[in-house]
Amino acid sequence: MGRRKRQRIRKLHTVSLFKKALGGDRDAVTELIERQQNGKALRYYPNGRSSIDDEGAVVASVRAANGVVEIRSGRPWSTLTVSQEIAFDWIIGIPRCLSVAIDEYTSSGMSHEDVCDQMRQTSTKDFEARISAYYGDDSVQVAFSPAGHKAWRLDPLQCASLVKAIAEACMMMDWQYHETASNHDLSLIRSLIKDVDTEIE
Repeated sequence: MGRRKRQRIRKLHTVSLFKKALGGDRDAVTELIERQQNGKALRYYPNGRSSIDDEGAVVASVRAANGVVEIRSGRPWSTLTVSQEIAFDWIIGIPRCLSVAIDEYTSSGMSHEDVCDQMRQTSTKDFEARISAYYGDDSVQVAFSPAGHKAWRLDPLQCASLVKAIAEACMMMDWQYHETASNHDLSLIRSLIKDVDTEIE
């Protein structure tokens, strides 16, 4: 992001930032995450406050960054509430991000084995995702640990375990992500999780 755009983004009100983020502006997403991790922009309710326990909208990002898949959350110490749409985005997006991260290494001439070793060395140690799904509800709960990290960096095995767990939660909720994924995406998902669990198609 250029210096001028960074300055413009930093001056925006939370409502404008959320609108830009929902429109796909990655710089707005990054700014919101930075604000939320610093204790700001945590009490925004785009659909109105539903109850006294409603913590407001929390921003999360999954992207390929510096040769790994990086996950960031605006509230890294808390459980995320994930909708069907976001769950599908992660199931489809994480294998895509991993493919991009691997390409970054292989384009420099590294072997597949060396790529995996490099990604393991730069990944977050002991990363784990705890996912809870309750049939009939409209969301799943996701908690990342070690809790409180500004970002989690995932290697291929960690990516596979996370995608598998989210896919299982979707199956439990009777959410059919297969219908929104292209054949290419389904192929990426299958090849990623085939060694983790052979039951997921």
